[in-house]
Amino acid sequence: MKQTIKEKIQYLVCVSLFSILAMLFLLGAAGGSISSLMGWTGSEWERLRIDSSTHSTQTISYAHHEIHSGSHYTTCYNQLVSDTGDKSIIAFKTPNTTKYFHMLWSGSGSSATKFYGLIGPTITDNTGATLAVFNNNGNSANVSGAIDISQNPDLDGSMTYFTESTMGNVTGGSKATEVWLGAEKKKGGGQTRGESEFVLQPNMLHAFVAESLTADDNYHSICLSWYEHTDK
Repeated sequence: MKQTIKEKIQYLVCVSLFSILAMLFLLGAAGGSISSLMGWTGSEWERLRIDSSTHSTQTISYAHHEIHSGSHYTTCYNQLVSDTGDKSIIAFKTPNTTKYFHMLWSGSGSSATKFYGLIGPTITDNTGATLAVFNNNGNSANVSGAIDISQNPDLDGSMTYFTESTMGNVTGGSKATEVWLGAEKKKGGGQTRGESEFVLQPNMLHAFVAESLTADDNYHSICLSWYEHTDK
């Protein structure tokens, strides 16, 4: 007798249910699980680990991954200033590539201070001084693509700092962000990613500035933290 379409569908459903029940039985007998999340290590597939207490999947952030891969960097500049308008500045040029800088900045002052970022400032050639950049992975030989513009020729892998004496060599530019800190708030910027991250334009001068708002002695500190990544 020829089967109707409805009978064929019922048959296929029964076969599928039987197959699933058989698989569950075999997995249970073997002490296995119904499914496993897998991840590619670069050479083979491995089951993803879970926390033994909560059974939640163990993961790390992408920025943390970049530390492990040797593409995450940091630098800081600190200076004691003593007058209104005195500035501490970190400046650099991004390379002309599609390996973009994903940047976080933070700053602090012991007195009232404003912090801001500048895109495309005018910087007098061969002024300022070299500021070291550090790879967060001490086992990596990778070097940042940041360009120190204080040297002639420019120096790859470093940045530039400007003091209260040399700050006049950095002018203009478009402000990308600005935070004012009073005596009651000593630290600003973004220490976590998400909406605090800046993806910097390539082949562009950038500067991060701390500027005193009073004539009090003021300990400026500016720190930059970033990874360098090419979009997929």
